[in-house]
Amino acid sequence: MIRIIASVTQEDIDRGRPSNSLFCPMALALGRAGLHYAEIAQDAWYPYGWHIDTRRIKCSMTIKAVTFVDRFDRGKPVRPGRYAFYYDE
Repeated sequence: MIRIIASVTQEDIDRGRPSNSLFCPMALALGRAGLHYAEIAQDAWYPYGWHIDTRRIKCSMTIKAVTFVDRFDRGKPVRPGRYAFYYDE
C-alpha cells in the first residue's frame, strides 16, 4: 500500500472552490504532491477517490481528510493541515 501526504495550505483554502472536485483545496495540495490533475470525488468503493489523467486510481482517505472535504464543501471553517491518502499500486 502506498501512502501520499497532501499538505493543504491557507492559500489552497483561499483559492479552492467548494464542491469542485478539480479545484478543491485537497486537489490543489495533491497536485503539489505530484498527483497532477487530481480530482476529489465520491466513489462507490471508497469514501472519496481521486483520478489522475485518464487513469483512475482508487484510494482511501483518512477520516480527518474526509471531514475536511465535507466541511469545506458545506462552507464550514477549515484549517491548513496534512492529510493522508492510501492506495494499492
